[in-house]
Amino acid sequence: MDDAQRNLSSLIFLVREANREITLDIQGTSMLPFFEQGDRITVKAVAPGKLRTGDVILFRQNEQLIAHRLIWKKRRGIGRCYCQKGDHLSGWSWISGEDVLGRVTSFGCHGVMVEMTGFPWKWINMGIGVWGAGCVALGMCLTKMKNTLPGVGRMSFLRVVKRVLIRPLSRLSGMLRGGVMKAVRGRYIMGRLL
Repeated sequence: MDDAQRNLSSLIFLVREANREITLDIQGTSMLPFFEQGDRITVKAVAPGKLRTGDVILFRQNEQLIAHRLIWKKRRGIGRCYCQKGDHLSGWSWISGEDVLGRVTSFGCHGVMVEMTGFPWKWINMGIGVWGAGCVALGMCLTKMKNTLPGVGRMSFLRVVKRVLIRPLSRLSGMLRGGVMKAVRGRYIMGRLL
């Protein structure tokens, strides 16, 4: 076992077994504009039944820890599966409930941490989560639809749908979320620094 695997195992133990909060630095851009590179997040273990659409969850995938938004959940056998999506990404994937370590409870930068459990963050998270779930549902419907349309090639259908529907919706969503998040971040984080 190398150092990275030992560190990951230690973090998993702290969150799951010891029920401790951990603080991590954000690396990457998959959650822009919600989390920016260098932001800090605090993660707390949570029972699977307590997770809601829109919550930002920390999970393990390919020996990495990833913080993405929960947009859908379902039961599979005796366990649960969660559909996760980065706010800045167009793709999504299903993860096992065993890979979920906890919920992000606060975030911040420049030493200022903001709790995500109260107003307005609870509503912002829910809105972004519902939007993400809608995008996933639309994608699933379009995938099923392309197989039922006679005489339309698979690639040409996907190109048209992407150009006419998905790309404009994604750009609009990104502009709205980006502007709103910059304003909210400015008020709740940068306003505290002044």
